[in-house]
Amino acid sequence: MIGHDLSLYPFVRAGGFEERELDWLLPRIKATDVVWDVGANVGIHTVLMAKRAGRVVAFEPIPATMKRLRANVDRNGLGNVELVEVALADKAERRSMVLVAEGAGCSHLLRDGGGSLEVAVTTGDLCTAEHGVPDVIKVDIEGFEPEFVSGSLDLLRTRRPLLTLEVNGNLMATAADRERWQTMVDSLFDLYGNAVWFGPSGPPVGVRGLTPEAVPLRPCTLAFGRA
Repeated sequence: MIGHDLSLYPFVRAGGFEERELDWLLPRIKATDVVWDVGANVGIHTVLMAKRAGRVVAFEPIPATMKRLRANVDRNGLGNVELVEVALADKAERRSMVLVAEGAGCSHLLRDGGGSLEVAVTTGDLCTAEHGVPDVIKVDIEGFEPEFVSGSLDLLRTRRPLLTLEVNGNLMATAADRERWQTMVDSLFDLYGNAVWFGPSGPPVGVRGLTPEAVPLRPCTLAFGRA
């Protein structure tokens, strides 16, 4: 049982990109792995990954969403999940978020302030001392993936964990957005060499590079490591 409050699950099982991502990702998680779920939302990935991993650290900065995430973890009797109410980006600070009431998964950090909620933010590199170095990282933080990678470069270079990132052309509205994203992707290809691309349809394919122009205006996934 995955828990009745996992409101995004029907979309996933209806054939969205996340179904193919999960089918690829879950068999690659080992019983000894430490997994980070960055942008855990209500816990679809957290619950499924925790049933395979040694331990899952689920990062979710929004108190109301964290309450639902905690309920789903408890409902599934998962004793190997650590819940951390913080966002991961490129520095330790307080930062503003936009809350999207009709879709918790669309709430996001702001680069220039002005949101309706202020949350704690830290970096992946700073988290390793307290939460352990991850073997697997899933990141879905609505366009702030470049900041996560920037703040996690030491652990990525040292560990080269299996890393999945949400990619969404709708979140690259400006030239600065596209440049920031391209810099991130280029650094990851330099580190890992290749990746697996989960486009909007069809089977995943191996790629050695990606540009914003090739990214569709809907969520997709790019995965590095552990082929």
